[in-house]
Amino acid sequence: NAESWGKIDSSHLQRWHLRCFVFAGSEQQGALLRSGSNDISLETLKLLHERKGDLVSHLEVVCSPERPHGRGLRAETGPVKRFALEHQLMVHQPPPELKSLKNWELPATSAVETFDFGVVVSFGYLIPSRFVSSFNMGAINMHPSLLPKYRGAAPINHALINNDKETGVSIIELHPNRFDEGRLLKQTRMLLPSSVTFNDIYMDLAKKGAEDVIDVLTHYDRYIETAQPQSQHGVTRAPKFKKDDGIIHWHTMTATEVFCRWRGLFDMVPVTTSFLGHNVHIRKMRNPNELQPESNLTPVTCEPGALFYDKLLKTLFVRCADRWIACDQIKMENKAVVSAESFANGYQLKRQQLSFGEKL
Repeated sequence: NAESWGKIDSSHLQRWHLRCFVFAGSEQQGALLRSGSNDISLETLKLLHERKGDLVSHLEVVCSPERPHGRGLRAETGPVKRFALEHQLMVHQPPPELKSLKNWELPATSAVETFDFGVVVSFGYLIPSRFVSSFNMGAINMHPSLLPKYRGAAPINHALINNDKETGVSIIELHPNRFDEGRLLKQTRMLLPSSVTFNDIYMDLAKKGAEDVIDVLTHYDRYIETAQPQSQHGVTRAPKFKKDDGIIHWHTMTATEVFCRWRGLFDMVPVTTSFLGHNVHIRKMRNPNELQPESNLTPVTCEPGALFYDKLLKTLFVRCADRWIACDQIKMENKAVVSAESFANGYQLKRQQLSFGEKL
């Protein structure tokens, strides 16, 4: 129960042979509507595996189930499960039809009777309190945000979309009833440069989070003594994204807002507009603070969504609510990705004034 949190027998720690149970996301990165990459989970599992025989004596994994995705609706084995199987780790998986783990029981195949720690990273299910209380010493969760900011499934994406200047990782006690609300054990801050994308930053957060998990497990008695409840101020949510979250509204969104939407969603939810009656994915953009067209070359009057191709820069500019934004790669519906130059030449943008609109 809540009163027993932090009251542990730390004598196990002195032997440096922890029996750890890892709950980790298993789905492939890049699937539509994916809210995070489970390479984040993989980094923690790798580091725990490296410490077998040293810090860790036994390691088992619970993977979230693979679900069909993509045009072929195939269920592919994710990176966490592949790593676990390749390294002969015992893997447990709830069936994909389960919406929660409330009534799920672990198969009676474990090689040990009890575990010292549960380690949760990007798992996606609320861990039932009976699981949490079963660990001899406790359960911890690595969350890639500065909690209590961005509780939820997509913290990295939301930090980028909101143009935050810093992010980080939090190691918390696992709360038995609610997501991402346990006491803070350790928190590490990281700068968030204004032009980085999700793909640029998530691996840095994954590696730092994995290092902090090892540090907390190694010095758990010290961290549990200084654990602090999360502040009630500054609580924000980071829910999963839907397909429509990628639609660009040129008349109302500033260039910075458009760029931040693209760098936060990246390939997970396509940033989408329309052109000549077809849907278009904008695959690559540039920070509007770093590149603008020469004002004497752009059209004198233009509405948001207007297109301008800069032949010297070989860049396609789109007018936002306040200024221009550069787009370097475009994907028309059911066609291959093309450069800005190929797109401009193909639609003769130098000879006619065309525009992007909102998604059909």
